[in-house]
Amino acid sequence: MTESEGSSQAGDMVELARRATEPLNPADGLSAVTELRKRLDSAEAGYVEEAFYEGWSWSRIAGCLGVSRQAAHRRYAKPLKAKRRRWRRLRGQVTFPPEMHRIVRRAMAEAQIMGHPRLDEGHLVLGIASSEDGPASAALTDSGISLPRLREQVTRHYGGAPLLGGSAALDADPPTLDDESPGVSLAAPAKRALRESVHEATRLNSREVRSEHLLLALLRPSEGSVRKLLLGMGLLADDIRDGVRSELSKHRS
Repeated sequence: MTESEGSSQAGDMVELARRATEPLNPADGLSAVTELRKRLDSAEAGYVEEAFYEGWSWSRIAGCLGVSRQAAHRRYAKPLKAKRRRWRRLRGQVTFPPEMHRIVRRAMAEAQIMGHPRLDEGHLVLGIASSEDGPASAALTDSGISLPRLREQVTRHYGGAPLLGGSAALDADPPTLDDESPGVSLAAPAKRALRESVHEATRLNSREVRSEHLLLALLRPSEGSVRKLLLGMGLLADDIRDGVRSELSKHRS
């Protein structure tokens, strides 16, 4: 294991919880508790945001948090509404080209062939990896990620089993979804990644949201499932983010 991989694993909340409850010394315990509190606060804010975008009432959110409706509203309502206004403003500045619609449709097909009822972040990575060119696909390929390997990891991570048996499930092209397909809904993290791709596009002064912007958004969350997927393959999300930026620099030059 490399030093960077060890550092990534040490930053995981499970490891932090272990250090907080079984510290080597008071200083280590206090440091772990402080960092764990920050991570938990960040995770809580993320879940509240997902619930907010899913249309939950503040009473329902407050009930899950174990606080009063007023307390939940006071803490989260203003920043979330400001963030939504900003996203709507940015969304009006960019477009989603056909490439992005193909990626999402491919991701839905990947989820369907695996028997997953919801499209999650890992399926979106599969959709990106299935594209034949572009900075995002090149960065994934350069990292040693192949579709069969990635499909296997996604199936392992999200559970379920491919609808096709044996190794054929990894090699076969996913089915095309049609109007008679049962359909696959988007999980909240996937919706968040698509929203964040708009921010990535505007940061890079692009008027189109492309696959590289979506991949950068998927790799951003410190505790996101994509990071864990990649770690399961011996890869680091930050290295791939650097690879995407490198590919973007090549395309600009």
